[in-house]
Amino acid sequence: GALRLAFSPSLQALKTSVPALLYLFQNNLQYIAVGYLDAATYAVLYQFKILTAALMSVLILRKSLSVAQWMALTILTVGASMVIVSQMSMSSRKAEQNHVIAGVAAVLMACLASGLAGVYFEKLLKGSNMSLWARNLQLAAYSLVVGFGGLYQSDGVQRLGWGFFAGYTPCVWAAVINNALGGLLIAVVIKFTDTIMKNFSTTLSIVLTAGLSVCLFGQSINAMSYIGTALVIYAVFLYGGISHKFPFAWFAEAIWLQVT
Repeated sequence: GALRLAFSPSLQALKTSVPALLYLFQNNLQYIAVGYLDAATYAVLYQFKILTAALMSVLILRKSLSVAQWMALTILTVGASMVIVSQMSMSSRKAEQNHVIAGVAAVLMACLASGLAGVYFEKLLKGSNMSLWARNLQLAAYSLVVGFGGLYQSDGVQRLGWGFFAGYTPCVWAAVINNALGGLLIAVVIKFTDTIMKNFSTTLSIVLTAGLSVCLFGQSINAMSYIGTALVIYAVFLYGGISHKFPFAWFAEAIWLQVT
């Protein structure tokens, strides 16, 4: 069937295990980081995955980014951090210094793993004739193996008694379907654009979520959120090359050319 077809080129299937394991490594590092850092610090540091993805694209895929595009990525990172922090309550929990160092190290390693996994997956999608759906099926299969292993280790005996889908309310099913569709859309974006543009779309979704929270749930919005949203929109246009609307980008590029 479809599963056998997806795994028939065994070498290609084995290559897909690399991003799958990197994503697993990234997720585990995120859990470690959240345990050591307050929510705001973690949220801000994790946005560095935008820059690591760009760096990996340059190193692995040999992409060339202009000064204005690097500026756009930096602005995007700052804007995303501001929007996220503005939507959360600041934690008063104080962590010990060695725990903070461990948390920062974990989240930065997660950013590197995220960038490497995204760029490697992009290389797989664009470097072979295997279909997008086959690649997604391979990733899902590896995730299922790891997921079922973790489930069995944590509460496998209870699940056998309850049934696997015990506790799956309509809201849970909606979240599962939404995440599945989101994963497919991300793969499509990577296939036809690149990992950097995927990060732009993800950041725009953060801004959209913040806006919908205001409209649907009456959540208040502060100045930081407005500024962060403006920076994200600015970064999108700047990265897209509409530099005639941004004299500062011209100025920065002129200085860069003089220095180099």
